[in-house]
Amino acid sequence: MLKRWQQLNQYFRTRFILQPNFIRLVGLLVLLWALLRWNKQYEGSAVNHLFHQLITLSFYTLLIVPTVTLLLTVVSWLWNWNRLQHQQVHDAFRLYAPDRNTTVLKMPKLVNPLLGRLQVMLQTNKQLWVSKRNEQHRKPSPATRAIFDQQDLFSGNYETREIIIRHVDMLGLFALPVVITWVSEWIVPPMGGLPQSDLPEPKVTEQLLQKIKHWKKIEGEWLHYKKFDWGDDVRRVVWPVFARSRELVVRQPELQEPYASHVYIYASFYQQYLDKLAPEFANMMIDHYRRSIWSMLEAMEASDLLFRLVPDQSAGIAHVTGHQVRESIARLEWQQQHNLQDYVKPRKASVLVIHSGTDAHALQQMVTNARVLPQLVFIPLSEILRRPLRLRDWLTWIWLPPPDHRDAIRKKWWLSPVRQQLQQNEKRLQQIIAEAQRSGKMQ
Repeated sequence: MLKRWQQLNQYFRTRFILQPNFIRLVGLLVLLWALLRWNKQYEGSAVNHLFHQLITLSFYTLLIVPTVTLLLTVVSWLWNWNRLQHQQVHDAFRLYAPDRNTTVLKMPKLVNPLLGRLQVMLQTNKQLWVSKRNEQHRKPSPATRAIFDQQDLFSGNYETREIIIRHVDMLGLFALPVVITWVSEWIVPPMGGLPQSDLPEPKVTEQLLQKIKHWKKIEGEWLHYKKFDWGDDVRRVVWPVFARSRELVVRQPELQEPYASHVYIYASFYQQYLDKLAPEFANMMIDHYRRSIWSMLEAMEASDLLFRLVPDQSAGIAHVTGHQVRESIARLEWQQQHNLQDYVKPRKASVLVIHSGTDAHALQQMVTNARVLPQLVFIPLSEILRRPLRLRDWLTWIWLPPPDHRDAIRKKWWLSPVRQQLQQNEKRLQQIIAEAQRSGKMQ
């Protein structure tokens, strides 16, 4: 039912010709018509005659002006539709990013509706992207460029499915669409800059680069046994070997390694509420989660720490270089296949990043069973959706469009049945992390 409603809402936003202002215009015309009928009961005085003339002028003005703007918009729509039908779509359209905050869609030269405007939309696999403005260019070749703001998009791997060019009249009463099927893929990397706490300490020795505070236990030699010498602990004697060869051997003791080079970061994208979350909530949460992970890695790069990102959705480990890791984070999605116990190695991990949708029972088991725990970094996702609900919000839902689509999502979060469950799970996770800190297992 929810998916059907979202598809219907998407249709009205992109393909439906009549706009909300048209309903307001019809209501105003009905009001003026009612006033004309009411004024006929008091004919005869000069005031009533003047009032009748003003109402009549307003009534016919509200009929003629929208009709003229609609005809001008139809002419522009027919011209652009006929031109786009004869274009090689993949050659005529090009999407590129001239800077970090802007994306441009280059299109064939289009005609703007007289007294109106063009509105370009990109229908992606995650959300609808609406252009901020359009620019006409004559050099080096005539073209129309739709300017998009990347701040309107969540981070992730996007696939464009359709380009929708809407011809909107001056009054915003009608929007005539031209729909073009166009497939393209691009990545929106997560933005950094979120504040970070103390950075973790390297735990894995790939190279002897950095001396660490807490020495870690390693095997003594690559041979695990040695001959029994005077002074060796009798408890380390391997009796099965003595039974076979009549030779006393002991296990090699563990040594303390004071050097390590890499911080291994395990980032869990397991989301136990994935089936209950609306796509808009899931997209906003994962965008904040990706930003938090990248901000941590960005701070490590600035401190010259070497790191390895170990995601739960690939067998390999991401590259060290920042740009590649940033794109790898953008490709990670919520999943329900791999829980914490399926891939986390507490002895190897320096950091384990979890979030509000992490399975509290699985985390409790790991804390209880592990001898050594990594640093647990908890990212509360409800904070990105939390906002006070004000009285004027009810009015904006009815009369005015929201100024920011993220703010509109935050308003809907108040009505979500998952909100209470997520907040209760956050409290439980914070209690488990506090228990792990008191246990002394976290290094």
